[in-house]
Amino acid sequence: DGKTVITVPANGTTGSVTVAAPDNVYVGANDPIVKSIATVEGVDVDKFEKLTLDKTEVKTTVTDEPGTPGNPGGTNEGDLVKVTITADQTSVA
Repeated sequence: DGKTVITVPANGTTGSVTVAAPDNVYVGANDPIVKSIATVEGVDVDKFEKLTLDKTEVKTTVTDEPGTPGNPGGTNEGDLVKVTITADQTSVA
């Protein structure tokens, strides 16, 4: 969407972001959530000796579940889906 930002702190190797999944009335798979890294920005980004940006998309399929057992018609909102990115080397400070 061009608006999602993942921040990896100085000397860190990971960052994460929360993405809202579509909420509908159907049980089963929704359309996949597709994200990719479009840019790398920051004050010290020019200090990297060789920073190769891989714009390969990552697709995550979110599957709705049926109602909560023993609670027909109850809601099942707020399920957590966690996606993490990890660098293969420590950043330069």
